[in-house]
Amino acid sequence: ALAREVKSGDIASSPDLPAGATPEEREAAARAAIKEFEAKFLSGPISKGQQLVFTKLVDGGFRMEYEGRELGVVRSRWLAERFFEGYLSHEKPLSNRLRASVADNLRSIVKGE
Repeated sequence: ALAREVKSGDIASSPDLPAGATPEEREAAARAAIKEFEAKFLSGPISKGQQLVFTKLVDGGFRMEYEGRELGVVRSRWLAERFFEGYLSHEKPLSNRLRASVADNLRSIVKGE
């Protein structure tokens, strides 16, 4: 999904660059963020029951953790926002189970459980 967005040129609202950045600069920044994400992400399979955590940080960074160990942080608000939009989209979420799990956990927090 991220690569499609870059390919289609739909990165005009990237907050990682000044408003005056050229489309080429925005595309280069998006591609660099994706490349950094791929370099830091796990290369092997993830087994059922193992924990992979993604966190959008207050400063816009995107942290990845696997089984309690930090894999890395990508300093790209654009990447963090697009990642979560893809997983939690109401139209075509990448993971219906993840979306349902997030909704259940949010309900529990709101109810104070």
